Amino acid sequence: MGPNTQKLTRNEIIDLFKSEGKVKFDTLAEPKFKHPKDFDREKLSRFLELAGVLKSIKTDCLRLFIK
Repeated sequence: MGPNTQKLTRNEIIDLFKSEGKVKFDTLAEPKFKHPKDFDREKLSRFLELAGVLKSIKTDCLRLFIK
């Protein structure tokens, strides 16, 4: 048998990288997330509390990281 090539779509390539652990879940952006409509301060506060992140960080500052 000779070499075999297969063209993958963009989404198939992304899925392949995800399934192989080459892309970490927590570094992925959610394309369906719309800010500010989907942003929930209470859920973020609860997450930060469970994660042990200092309460001194203001929620408004964290918005800088949400595109």
